[in-house]
Amino acid sequence: MVRNICSFVLTVVTAASYVSSAMAQVPAAIAATDGTRVATFQAEGAQIYECKIGSDGNLKWVFREPIAT
Repeated sequence: MVRNICSFVLTVVTAASYVSSAMAQVPAAIAATDGTRVATFQAEGAQIYECKIGSDGNLKWVFREPIAT
């Protein structure tokens, strides 16, 4: 049950993060002001975390793996 709740929370947080990052603008420090776009690519990915019980008995998020396509 705890694992299902943690998975649900992670899914909601990941979806919210994806939406906000998709709307973000390119920072001026890395923007190509005089460049010409030659291609545009779409990629999707996520960082997977697991909710585990720590040594103190409390739940905590532990990084498991990144995934991308």
